This record gives sequence, C-alpha cells and structure tokens, in this order.
Amino acid sequence: MPITLALPHGARHELGNDDARLLARRLWQVGAAGLAPRGPALAAAIADAFVGDFTVEVREADLGALRAVLFRLGATMSLSPGLAALQAALGPASAGR
Repeated sequence: MPITLALPHGARHELGNDDARLLARRLWQVGAAGLAPRGPALAAAIADAFVGDFTVEVREADLGALRAVLFRLGATMSLSPGLAALQAALGPASAGR
C-alpha cells in the first residue's frame, strides 16, 4: 500500500513503500547531520504512517527538508519515477528559502 504525502495547500502525492522508506532514511540522516532540523520529525511521521493510516501530513516547515533530501538524492543517484514526481511537485531546492 502506498504512503500518501498530504502536502500543504491540499496537494497529495503517493509514494511506493521502497521510495517512502528511502525518503525516511535520508530525512533522518540529514537531520542527524544538522542539515535539515525537521528531517527526523518528518522521517518519524513517514515511519508511523506504515502502521497507521498510510498518510503523512507534510507541514510548510517540512518542505525545505524534503527539497534538500530530494536534491541530494538526485545528485547521487537516479531518482525513481515516484521521487522524481515528488521533486517536481515541490519545485526546486532553492524554493521557499
């Protein structure tokens, strides 16, 4: 079952299990490194969604961490179609800074 990210302003985006797990891991890593303070909270919300209702409410404050992680992933590997679509929906890494 996919994880649904409920983005601010009503947009919704679905990620497959593998993409959601990868995103959660990377959010945790950048948060632990001090690069995205909201990373661990969003990673925990994604992990909780696997045992809850499969929905993550993404706050406006979380968007910077999401953009940063997706940018870093895209710089080091080819993004899956699901992660690439999420990156496109969020806009460039510099947006909202």
